[in-house]
This record gives sequence, C-alpha cells and structure tokens, in this order.
Amino acid sequence: MNEDAVKLETRLSALEYLLCQLYVNILKVSGVTPEKLDASHADMLARLGRQTFAGLDAAQSDLAASEFEDAIRALLAMQREMLGFPKLPKAGQD
Repeated sequence: MNEDAVKLETRLSALEYLLCQLYVNILKVSGVTPEKLDASHADMLARLGRQTFAGLDAAQSDLAASEFEDAIRALLAMQREMLGFPKLPKAGQD
C-alpha cells in the first residue's frame, strides 16, 4: 500500500471512529440497554440483507453487499465495545 492509500485508509478509519463515538454518545443519553441495542442492530442488519448496488453485475453486487455488511457489523461491534456492553458471540459459536 502506498503512502496516499495509507493516508486515505487512516482518514476513513478516523471518520468511522468519530461517527461511532457520536452515535454512542447519543445512545448513552437515551439510556440504551444491551437488549434495546441488540434489537436495533438486528433490525438494521435485516434491512442490509436487502441492499443492492445499482450498476454492478450480480456477482459484483453480491460481493459489495457482503463487504458492506461486514463493514457495518464491525462498526456495530465498535459501538457495543464503546458502550461497555459484552461482545456478542460470532455466528456459529455459543
């Protein structure tokens, strides 16, 4: 990865972190519980399952949807961690 790519990735990571922190601050003020957060995240993830990407062929759209969902899941996990809530088990683990 060249220097410009590293700078862009770092800026994107900083924006993600700041947006998560802002959202977490709002959640704290609202008195969110782990159960309410889980329900909200489940609803969001259900809607993501119907996400499509115009202008891409079917394979590219599937890849983009998968990458998008993975990125959202990582941000939701970051929010959960920032709130001090227990981590959720990964899919297939109990």
